[in-house]
Amino acid sequence: MSPHPGRIDRYRQRISGPLLDRIDLHVDVPAVDFRELTASFLNALVRADGG
Repeated sequence: MSPHPGRIDRYRQRISGPLLDRIDLHVDVPAVDFRELTASFLNALVRADGG
């Protein structure tokens, strides 16, 4: 559940720039199957090599 956009704007107005610069961003990403990832990587290497 996301906070209301108005609340986000009010919060941002209360935070100073230097402090805001120190806030880390965390993003959830789905897991990738190792075989799928490896196959994609190897295919990219072959294409980059001109093969």
